[in-house]
Amino acid sequence: MAALVPFVSTGTVRREDLRAPPPDTELLQFAATLASTKKLFSGLADKVCDEPDFADEGNDRCWNGEKIGE
Repeated sequence: MAALVPFVSTGTVRREDLRAPPPDTELLQFAATLASTKKLFSGLADKVCDEPDFADEGNDRCWNGEKIGE
């Protein structure tokens, strides 16, 4: 029967894999995500107010994200 030889690792690769990116990188990624979704969210409130399934058509008091009405 062959003896099992344990695998010994220095742990260097594992520590590198778990290292978090610098905060600047995370901030840039977050800003890029915001920029890519800005168009979607900038008109979302008005679209919801205009959608009869979400807002009463006769109600001019729908919140559009800035003020009531519109």
